[in-house]
Amino acid sequence: PVSLELLSPRWLPELPVDRINGGPLRYRVSEEGVVVYSLGTDTDDDQGRPPLEGSARYDVFSPSPITAGLAPSEVRKRDGDWVIWSTLKKELEKE
Repeated sequence: PVSLELLSPRWLPELPVDRINGGPLRYRVSEEGVVVYSLGTDTDDDQGRPPLEGSARYDVFSPSPITAGLAPSEVRKRDGDWVIWSTLKKELEKE
């Protein structure tokens, strides 16, 4: 579909919520394919680009004991979005 809103209520009872900002998940359609994504821990819209390799050692939402004792300034946010679903060829090739 051209937008996720067209899926509700027929296919989904309600639209999935982005746990980062409480709004709907993002949806981008292009000639290369479709991507459904969350803003990710850096909270900016990277147009569905996953986090760059090595952009941060720990993720802000990590429940790991490794990050439990770190101050917020010590936990860097990953630059990129959390990709939920994608048909983009370049993303599929990474898997």
